[in-house]
Amino acid sequence: MTLTQLRGRGTEQAAIRRTRRGVVIVGGEPGIGKTALLRAETEHAAADGYAALATARAGDRIAPLSTLGPALRPLLSADAFHALADLQDKPLWLAERLAAVLAAKAPALIAVDEVQWADPLSAYLLRALPARLAGTRVLWLLAAREAPADLEGHRLRLGPLSAEALAEIATDRLGHGPDAALRARLAGTRGLPWLAVRIIDGDTAGLSRDVRRLLAGATPHCRSLVTAAAVLGQPDKAALGQPIKLDDAGLLLGEQPVDLIDALGEAIALGLLTDGDDGAVFRHELLRRAVHDDLTPSVRTALRNGAIDLRAGAELTTMDEELDALLKSEAPRPDHAWGTLTATEQRVATLISDGHTNRSAAAALHLSPSTVSTHLRAVFAKLGINSRVQLTRLAMRRQPT
Repeated sequence: MTLTQLRGRGTEQAAIRRTRRGVVIVGGEPGIGKTALLRAETEHAAADGYAALATARAGDRIAPLSTLGPALRPLLSADAFHALADLQDKPLWLAERLAAVLAAKAPALIAVDEVQWADPLSAYLLRALPARLAGTRVLWLLAAREAPADLEGHRLRLGPLSAEALAEIATDRLGHGPDAALRARLAGTRGLPWLAVRIIDGDTAGLSRDVRRLLAGATPHCRSLVTAAAVLGQPDKAALGQPIKLDDAGLLLGEQPVDLIDALGEAIALGLLTDGDDGAVFRHELLRRAVHDDLTPSVRTALRNGAIDLRAGAELTTMDEELDALLKSEAPRPDHAWGTLTATEQRVATLISDGHTNRSAAAALHLSPSTVSTHLRAVFAKLGINSRVQLTRLAMRRQPT
């Protein structure tokens, strides 16, 4: 049996293999290699005849023992495994039964990936069983982006891979060392193995799927911020986007910057953005491109033109007293509010939703850009919306089918 060879994780693997019992909790950002480490250590243990691996999923929480069950199944006879169902509502007795079974199977390694998604019964057993097996050679190897605070054990956090480790991964996958151009692209990953592998393999479709999956589990504010960053962050000569300030993202999205602080932290935790004194930036231009290219044309156009207006100095969310009072009043429902717009406001709304910038709309209507901005703010207020994206979607719904 050929065992998986991890690059750049020798120290972590040695620490795990020195630990004969207890709990090791592997942490780190998405794509840092937690799953690869668990698989490699499970393979190593399986070669010696003892190991079990399970992966928790978000849907596990609807069924008791759905997380830990697959890891325990290889260690139990069919009858013994089926008998566990009778103890699902008796967690103390279930823990005692499993402790006795596992003690008889020692030495053993039980690995559970994405443990933050564990169902409640499995989460209880992951806390109770290690204590009952403290003197037994049973090692619990758990991985999570952020493990539950009440889960006790030795915490091992994975950091970025070195340039040498990334070069070794490239050599393993290509059959030869990386050239200077590939080394430069790998340097832009900042040590993230998931992204490095996608770049080495030239798998842009896989990269897009990965990014889409990450954003699918993110909060709406995080998705909006990352989307805005993809439009505002045009690449520079270093193949990294321009820094994105929360003030600009807030203007583009119709949000207060303070409401985007948590979203920024979430995007950083997902491994998509990094932050610095000058603002947030994508970890790699390929990540920005994956988000940007996944936008629908209408949304991309609306955000791009909003970004153009921002760079032109248009104050899209600065309101005078009358408009401020209008925004604070109860706005009509968007489905019925179009008729409340003046003729000029309707023309402005139509042009903007068709992809015009403030400047080009002003030229078409023979108005000044500042006047168009004032009308646009009134449109937002009357329709009960706060962004060009919402205006574009509303206009698309009004189009005859």
